[in-house]
Amino acid sequence: MFRLLLVDDEPNILNALRRCLHARPDDRDAPETIIECFTSPEKAIERADEEDFDLIVSDYRMPKMNGVQFLLRTIESNPAAMRMLMSAYTDLNALLSAINEARVMRFICKPWRENEVRDAVFSALTRRAQFRPGIHHAIDASNAIHRRLEAESPHITELDLSDDGGILIGR
Repeated sequence: MFRLLLVDDEPNILNALRRCLHARPDDRDAPETIIECFTSPEKAIERADEEDFDLIVSDYRMPKMNGVQFLLRTIESNPAAMRMLMSAYTDLNALLSAINEARVMRFICKPWRENEVRDAVFSALTRRAQFRPGIHHAIDASNAIHRRLEAESPHITELDLSDDGGILIGR
């Protein structure tokens, strides 16, 4: 089981994000998650002080503190949590600050594509599972998804890379 902490000052965004991240009944490969949502970064910090979260996702622009400031505060209580930042605005300085200071692993643009958000969250949880003792089901789920994709479309999950890291197409 994984715990997610979502923070955005707009309740409608939180509701949409929660709906996007809840596993569908037919998606047996998705790891079980508990999602907690907050419109107040201060209340979210209080909750993060009480509970360990595996993934923390924050909006960048909020009234009392920005997402980078919020994520920096959560490092104190949840140092091992994965972090993501969301925003409708692309501010290069904010992005650099988020990556360098708040250790953000992913920036998600609003409006988001549901599959991209699900993939990013699943990837973060899979990565987090590698560092949690006794938690292997996310990795197993990742392998199951990989096998299913390969069965549906052979070689879709394989990349042919050049020496400089570029992707070769139609080799």
